[in-house]
Amino acid sequence: YGSVPENVKRYIETLLNPVIDWRSQLINYFSSYAKEDYSWRRSNRRMLAHGLYLPSLHSESMGDLLVAIDCSGSISKAQYRDFLSEVQGIIDTIHPSKTTVINWGSNIGSVTKVLPDQNILEECELEYLGGTNINKPLKVINKIQPTISVIFTDGQFFDKPIKVESDLLWVIINNPEFKS
Repeated sequence: YGSVPENVKRYIETLLNPVIDWRSQLINYFSSYAKEDYSWRRSNRRMLAHGLYLPSLHSESMGDLLVAIDCSGSISKAQYRDFLSEVQGIIDTIHPSKTTVINWGSNIGSVTKVLPDQNILEECELEYLGGTNINKPLKVINKIQPTISVIFTDGQFFDKPIKVESDLLWVIINNPEFKS
């Protein structure tokens, strides 16, 4: 940058290398699937005490959620727990009617059905499943056809992904060269 002032260097660096809080983006994305509306079927009990008959906030589930978590050798235990924590946050936010978590690598590993009252951190365990065959979870997604799917991975795979017929969100960590 030559003799450019330090604050201008930082500003240019910020423009060239933006940092996006992927966790808040993820929650915002999934919140759009949650159906929250007011309903007159149940009145707001807190307001009844004040003589006001108002609707209560009613939330329906958003449908089925399928989560595919990369368990190849390049994923650490800490990354796996981070993935699970984010999935728990999604479940707590959007209340899917059914959540299926798939561990995958070169093959499909465990498939866990998570109930709304269960803690995903207690239900799922990291199992190293060799390399990374991205088409394994994509075939499961096409077969099950959930409302929405999310794939957590480091994006280190070489196969060309097959086409998926339902909504799919990719969460790629630590791989700035990833191209979808």
